[in-house]
Amino acid sequence: MAASITTDATPNLNARPRGGTSLVDGVKVVDFTPSTSYPTGGEPITPASLGFTTIDFVIVSKTSITDNSFGWDYTNNKLVISVGSTGAQVANTTNVSTATVRLLVFGS
Repeated sequence: MAASITTDATPNLNARPRGGTSLVDGVKVVDFTPSTSYPTGGEPITPASLGFTTIDFVIVSKTSITDNSFGWDYTNNKLVISVGSTGAQVANTTNVSTATVRLLVFGS
C-alpha cells in the first residue's frame, strides 16, 4: 500500500505583524500514514502533495502508539522513521503502515 496524506483542519495562522506582511504563506495540518514498504532514506512528501511550492518548516507529532521515532529531512522533503530502541533508520521495505503521524507544515 502506498503512503497516504489526509488533510486535517487547516488553522488560520496568517497573523500580520506591523507593516502588513503575512508571517506565513500557508499552514497545513495533515495526518500521514506511511507505506507498507518503507523506502531507504525516508517517505517522500512533495510540496505539491500539500498544495505548496516549497516546504519551509515541519513539526512532527505521533498520533498512534508506536516504538518508532519520526523526523523531517529538510534537504530531501522526507519523513524519516527510526527504530525507537536503537535510533537506527527503519530497514528498507519494512511495513510501517500501522503508524500515523500528524504534521504541522508551513509552506509557500
